Amino acid sequence: MRKIFIYSVISCCLLSLSLISMSMSQDTIKGKWTAKVKDDTITMRMTVIEDKDKGSCHDWNYCRTFKKGDFTGLIWDKTQPFKLVREPGTISFNGKVSNKNGEGDFTFYPDKKFIEFLESKNFDDITSKKLLVLCLSDVNTRYVNDLFKLGYSGISLSKLIAFAIHDISIGYIKGLQNLGYSDLSASKLIAFAVHDISVEYIKKIHSLGFKDISPSKLVSFRVHDVEAEYIKELRDLGYSDISASNLISFAVHDITVEYIKEIHSFGFKDISPSKLVSFRVHDVEPEYIRELRDLGYSDISASKLISFAVHGVSIGFIKEIHSVGFKDISPSKLISFRVHGIDKDYIKYVQSKWDKEVSANKVISLKIHDY
Repeated sequence: MRKIFIYSVISCCLLSLSLISMSMSQDTIKGKWTAKVKDDTITMRMTVIEDKDKGSCHDWNYCRTFKKGDFTGLIWDKTQPFKLVREPGTISFNGKVSNKNGEGDFTFYPDKKFIEFLESKNFDDITSKKLLVLCLSDVNTRYVNDLFKLGYSGISLSKLIAFAIHDISIGYIKGLQNLGYSDLSASKLIAFAVHDISVEYIKKIHSLGFKDISPSKLVSFRVHDVEAEYIKELRDLGYSDISASNLISFAVHDITVEYIKEIHSFGFKDISPSKLVSFRVHDVEPEYIRELRDLGYSDISASKLISFAVHGVSIGFIKEIHSVGFKDISPSKLISFRVHGIDKDYIKYVQSKWDKEVSANKVISLKIHDY
């Protein structure tokens, strides 16, 4: 009996501590606000100074845009109390808003019923700060219930806040699901919103033959600015079957439509996407091709151009080799010269010791055998 009594007392104490902890985590929040006003739109910056350790603190800031009608009791050019009342809680403001700016202080009062609702949906770590963000973002019970119906019943409160911050609406999710993206994770959905992957953007990409494009590829498209117009222009240049991966590589390496047109103008109209990427990676520029032509290399292949660039066969190097009697040296031999470290001075040395008319093959052979 004594043990049962002791366990009951301990249980009650633990429950009391839990309730105290919960109430502390959901206390009111006080802070400052500033506002910029344009027409009927108010962009408000909320600042809370948080004590971390003794003698140290940091600011917590959050910005959101509102309409004048979102507030209760707000009158222009008058120092007064006014409110923002939403399901997660009520923000009581004090201060003055003109037709240009405003400032003052605020107090946030979390709503007990909304906290209970979140708990009933198995959300945990419900703090006043998180409730304040939900309030500012106008997250309500209907939004949460609709998210659960659309398959997001297991998301954390942090993810719910991220949904709110990035304005992920129920209509947006439904639009994505109608396009075949019904199994998007919460993280991927946030990535879509962060990178502004709209339903309209996806429809345009789908219409260009990428109906089965993966969520990850869509994010990469947006990150690297792969737009529908760019894909259309590439098609006009003959790249109608280009893959999503190659498109991303094109964008990463800044393969513009103008660059491709210049490369085509030198006779490389059928150059493959992978070769174009190699051109860009190794800095094969139109001016370099033009100078090679002036030196007599008008029929050089794309592969040889890449090898030239890889092995540092520069215009200056070629001119030096030409100057010591090898004006008709082939691209392959130039590459071999570079690979084996044959320069103008070595050729002069061989010519002085061997023969003025020594062949390129002989020079290479002598170099290989450490002559």
